[in-house]
Order: sequence, then structure tokens, then C-alpha cells
Amino acid sequence: MAKDLTLKSFSNFRSTTVQNPLELETALEQLSGMIAMPHFKTKRGKAFAFEKVQDAIFYVGEGGEKPILTSAA
Repeated sequence: MAKDLTLKSFSNFRSTTVQNPLELETALEQLSGMIAMPHFKTKRGKAFAFEKVQDAIFYVGEGGEKPILTSAA
């Protein structure tokens, strides 16, 4: 499965919105109002140390909980 995996970098620093300070300010204002909405909040699940990232990848939380990576678990 992983042998056909291709990773490509992503950056939006060259987008017209980011390059134009007025457009960027407008976009950030719109986003900041949406981020506080409840459906964007992460349900915290089990904490994993960075060394246990493999375990975190396979973690399945109850009710949509997500694994949390920490410097020490």
C-alpha cells in the first residue's frame, strides 16, 4: 500500500490572497469567526509521546476522539 505513496509539499505563501495584505486580513477575519464554532473543535483522546507516533496513528478514539501528541505522555 505504501509503496505507491507520493508526498508533495504544499504552500500557499504565493497565493494572491496571501500576497495582498488587504485580502489576507479579510480572509483571516472570516476564518477567525468560524474557528470557534463547535464542529471545528477537536475531541481530545489519548495522549502519546512523540516517540509513540506509530501508536497514535493507529489509535481509534470513542466518539470521534483524536490522539494528541505531546513532548511527554
